[in-house]
Amino acid sequence: PMLPVAPSGMYPSANKEKLQQGMKNVKFGEYTRTPLVYPGVFTSGELCKALYLELLETFVLEHKFKMCVFFGGHGPAADMIKHIVAEENPSLEIPQGHKPFYGDFRGMKIMAVGSLDYNIQYVIKAYEDMKIARIGHGGLWETAINYAVNPEYFQTKFLDKDKYFQHYGALTEEYFADEGPITRGPEEKFMPESWIGAGCLRPNLSEYAKFTPEFAEELEKLTVDRMVAEVSEKYASILAEEKK
Repeated sequence: PMLPVAPSGMYPSANKEKLQQGMKNVKFGEYTRTPLVYPGVFTSGELCKALYLELLETFVLEHKFKMCVFFGGHGPAADMIKHIVAEENPSLEIPQGHKPFYGDFRGMKIMAVGSLDYNIQYVIKAYEDMKIARIGHGGLWETAINYAVNPEYFQTKFLDKDKYFQHYGALTEEYFADEGPITRGPEEKFMPESWIGAGCLRPNLSEYAKFTPEFAEELEKLTVDRMVAEVSEKYASILAEEKK
């Protein structure tokens, strides 16, 4: 089975103690609105960082890689890897918004990236067209990417609340539009002002209902094509520099 090793919350991320504390708020058989931890998904920030660093050290010290594409599979993971690169390159600043971050890790060139670095404008336009209020955790675009990679993970039967009780998470939150403006978070800093405070705090059933395989395929192709093109360009520049 897939073993997810991903931090919870933006850097420095939740530690083991905080994650375990959050677990105490989850009562199966009752709905937990937005617990700190989604069981089986997140691991502590300390573990994630130690693992990521050991992998990078192995790449550069043992395998002598010239370049590493350091890809964060979800928002906090992408945030953490960019901070790791920044710590190794004190003279560099993490770029604002969704943009790749380039640096050096003990002699190995490194690209710290997340998928939104390559598709953010496409996602914003698609959300505007589909009247989706905000880019949230596990929303339509992430669902589409997951479907494109592992379609067997997208099982719409579990969206039926009459058959499958939602113990925790986001699926029952589409009725929170009357709670007033939503606090502007870091992921919303670069979104259209009209989106802020527009309603749901997290993805909801009506958002998932707008999913189509065609959207997933187009989003994946655009993201992969752009990333591959940039990786190829960066690696070619490394080889060209070595020939001088």
